Amino acid sequence: MTLKKTLKTSFKDGLMANNSFYLGDYLDLILWLDASDASTIIDTTTPTQVEQWNDKSGNGFTLSQSTSINQPIYDSVNKSLLFNGTFSIISSTDTALLDAFQVANANTVFAVAEFSTSANEFLCLFSSGKDFFNRYNFTRRLTTDRISPSYYNGAAFVGNSIGIINATSVFDRNAVFTSTYDGSNFDQFRVDGTNYTSTAAALDVGSGSGKFSLGVDQADEQFLDGSISEIIVFNRVLSNAEIASIESYLINKWGVSI
Repeated sequence: MTLKKTLKTSFKDGLMANNSFYLGDYLDLILWLDASDASTIIDTTTPTQVEQWNDKSGNGFTLSQSTSINQPIYDSVNKSLLFNGTFSIISSTDTALLDAFQVANANTVFAVAEFSTSANEFLCLFSSGKDFFNRYNFTRRLTTDRISPSYYNGAAFVGNSIGIINATSVFDRNAVFTSTYDGSNFDQFRVDGTNYTSTAAALDVGSGSGKFSLGVDQADEQFLDGSISEIIVFNRVLSNAEIASIESYLINKWGVSI
């Protein structure tokens, strides 16, 4: 899929404006979830409880949660979705979105999110599993003090393992996370523009399938205690210059201290 959108970004309500930045100038944009755009948040039944989060990439993906008790909360002040660490989750079953996270497919992921200090062993930012042989997870693990993306092919972890160790340095604040995966290995894992690599063992990936889910490892029910402000996904590995440009945009937009 080759896409080129003409989406102009302009942000108000205390967020940094950047009228010269065009996210759609980058080819192969697959998913763009932006909590600063309240028009993409549907909470009509119970105010602040998010029933639906609409994609801005132009591909028409929709994440939804119909069960009231499982709906994340929309924080209209900080422009984020809040996940309570016990049952908040919002998902899509669209196969085109799941395809972007198959083990053999390249991708670049940007996430603006906050991991709260928590006694939970695992905090899962998001997971995607098209079937048993294609499973992706983006998780913090307490005992190793580590945040990392992982792939599993049904029998073993795929490729290398990268991530940030001493992850408590980014707890309880918004941070910009970036990962690139070339279809075989993770090339980079970056936090607030700094690249981190390590050889620690990959995190466990659950055995669920059929959903792209924010706030949970869909198989093992490892929930996120924290918040998500923005998710951007491309179905290719972006160049270093492209990554730096988008990271700069996100850091400035969300007022991240580096």
